[in-house]
Amino acid sequence: LVVLKAISLAHERMLRFEQAVRYLERYVLEVPDDVRGATENKQTMSARIQVLRNLPSQIQVASAPPGALVTFENDQGLRGEGKADDKLIELLAGRYTMTVTRPGYEPQRREIDIGIGKPYSFVVTLPRQRGKVHILTVPSDARIFIDNRLVSLGAWDDELDRRLALEAGIDVRGRGGVIGARGRGQRTHDDA
Repeated sequence: LVVLKAISLAHERMLRFEQAVRYLERYVLEVPDDVRGATENKQTMSARIQVLRNLPSQIQVASAPPGALVTFENDQGLRGEGKADDKLIELLAGRYTMTVTRPGYEPQRREIDIGIGKPYSFVVTLPRQRGKVHILTVPSDARIFIDNRLVSLGAWDDELDRRLALEAGIDVRGRGGVIGARGRGQRTHDDA
């Protein structure tokens, strides 16, 4: 029994808290009840197990672009949140869904397992949100320009970065000149 306690202490000193907890749990189960001080010893070791299990882990998240909102959820709901590239987020050991969001970017989700009292670091790249753009011209041979670059004749369908789709300069030019235009940064009533 002394060996189990010593092994647990060694694991704790090496910051291997999960192993320390396992050895302490074995120690508590194997201490005979008829040994003098067994009840007190079991209570002390059980309290130590709880202290170790409640050691939070420190999570650092970096995002590209920086400053995204980071949330950690499990079956019990929201368990932690913070800002990427900012302060450490503390979580107890367990399985979480980490969600990283920022306006104008696609949210990213990861399932992660967090151990007892450990540092963790994650880097998350957020792709820009994309939007579908559809242009159909009359006359059907009109040229379609996006930011003064010819992209098609008569019709154009594509996915664009959402910001670009809203801010791009779009011109439709026929034989007689510009048929329709939307300048950079302007929105028409059709924009979503």
